[in-house]
Amino acid sequence: RDRDVTGVQTCALPICSIDEVACRLMRNEASPEAATRIAHAIKRGLKENVGEYVRCSIGIAPNRYLAKVATDLQKPDGLTILREADLPERLYVLSLRDLPGVGHNMEQRLIKAGIRGMRDLWALDPERMRAIWGNVWGERMWHLLRGADLAEEETQRRSIGHSHVMAPELRTPEKARHVARRLTLKAASRLRRMEYYASAFSFSARFESGLRVEGGERCWRAQDSSTFLRLLDKIWDRTVRNQGRARIKKVSVVLYGLTAAKDLQPDLFDAPSGAEADRKST
Repeated sequence: RDRDVTGVQTCALPICSIDEVACRLMRNEASPEAATRIAHAIKRGLKENVGEYVRCSIGIAPNRYLAKVATDLQKPDGLTILREADLPERLYVLSLRDLPGVGHNMEQRLIKAGIRGMRDLWALDPERMRAIWGNVWGERMWHLLRGADLAEEETQRRSIGHSHVMAPELRTPEKARHVARRLTLKAASRLRRMEYYASAFSFSARFESGLRVEGGERCWRAQDSSTFLRLLDKIWDRTVRNQGRARIKKVSVVLYGLTAAKDLQPDLFDAPSGAEADRKST
């Protein structure tokens, strides 16, 4: 299936994925009893309007970060209320990787710093958290884990991408190229819909053998499909074509170097177009 990827700054709260939603409870909804009634109403609504085969796990907590953590405490079809009084004991059952924003690389960095579990992480002070993360997100996370309802910072969009793992019948180079072109069109459409321009394009392919090839191209800021299709063709010709008839398992495309349309500066001269606008980057 397709996977959509939107890049954001790491200092903001992790954005909701396609199968997540977050909401803030009003004052008259914030008691555990009222929040539980709302949660059961959501579950009932899914069952009645979609069917029993679609279920959800719901987390209720002092802030959105802990609410996301709470959803992972009981799955599937769970309902978990995480109160400030429950902290930190309820968190000790989690591994570091269970925390939103802690991936493999961050986990390895924590381990190198002597942090091997939630008890070690909880014992840190805000300054140490910031130093380990290397940015303000570490300090913000210290407060979020303790239930602080911090104002969410506006994120800065950095990239728009799509990837697709092919069914076996689509893994020939010809059919995989059609999929890559479709993903490129889809990404360009999102770019225009969100009113951004991109100045770079990258493509990668992973073969059934495990081999991965990739490449990138720069261009004059663009949002038209033809520009990015042309860049895809250039990268494909110098990466995939050399692999002959090898079967392709996954393809990915990314538009980056984004600028919001409202932030574009007028050009002193006419913008270049076509092949003259392309500048190879990798």
